[in-house]
Order: sequence, then C-alpha cells, then structure tokens
Amino acid sequence: MSDLHDKIVGIIAELCRDSERGSGRPYYKEIYADHTKGFEKKPLAIILVRRGKSLIQNYYPDVWAEYPRGGMDVFEVWHSESEPEAINDIVLPAMVKGIKYLHIVCTGYKISGDKAKELVDLLLNKLHNSRGNYLLPPKNVYIVDIPEKIHKNRAKIESRLSEQLKI
Repeated sequence: MSDLHDKIVGIIAELCRDSERGSGRPYYKEIYADHTKGFEKKPLAIILVRRGKSLIQNYYPDVWAEYPRGGMDVFEVWHSESEPEAINDIVLPAMVKGIKYLHIVCTGYKISGDKAKELVDLLLNKLHNSRGNYLLPPKNVYIVDIPEKIHKNRAKIESRLSEQLKI
C-alpha cells in the first residue's frame, strides 16, 4: 500500500470514529480498518448458500463500520487498484449481507471517479438476488475524487471526505 492510500484510510477511519448522531451518540458502533494504527483489522463474511451447498469467503475492505442496530457501511480507497481489483471492490461488498452503503474514494492515480461510476452502474445494475432485488442499489454507492493538487494536504482531504461521504 502507498502512503497516500494509508493516509486516506486513516482519515476515513477517524471520521467514522468521530461521527455522531443528532443525539450526540456515536454514528457507528464499531469501526475496523486495515493498515491503521488504533483500529482492528477484521474481515466481513460473504456467505452464499444454494441448494444445500455453501461458500464462505472472507473479504477485507479498507474500512468498514457497523451501525448500532445492525448493518454496515464499507469504504474502499482506490489508489493503485487495477480494473479487475476495482471490480472486486464493487462486487464483494454487494455480496455482504447487511451492507447499507459502499463508499469509494478515488485518488485518480489509476481509476478516476468517472470510471468508478461507470463500473458501479455496469456491475450493480446486473447483480440481483433470486427475488429480483438489487444486492446493492447503485444509488447506495458514494464516490469521491481526491484531486492530485490536494494529495499532500491532510486537512483538505479530510474536508472533502467529510463533505462527500455519507457518514
């Protein structure tokens, strides 16, 4: 991982930790982050069952945060991700039971926000459960571009993320 990737992951984890509801209670019950001091790394389980057979896969997002009454948000930072890795970062969270929102932060190094939107629309409009419902509706995906001109400015990155992510 790069320094920029890890810096953005740390900012997201801190924003999640520090966010509060109108009542002053924390917005999230638990926050898990990869490569971030002070946060535990914990996988999300993807469990698929069909005709008595099951497949269990662990998925390690950059950050995920659990709501007090169940459900979670997933945050992925795309810095050096290739297109196949980006596709995994869209499809795997959609397969997690209880996901409410997927947040994708693009640094513009390999994949732009526009390309991310294109991939999200292409993939998530095709993923349905057996009842025909979306696994994760595209409207529940938030995409933030971090322009290169602010890559070195932690305060500006934090400001942009707090304005554009659904935290």
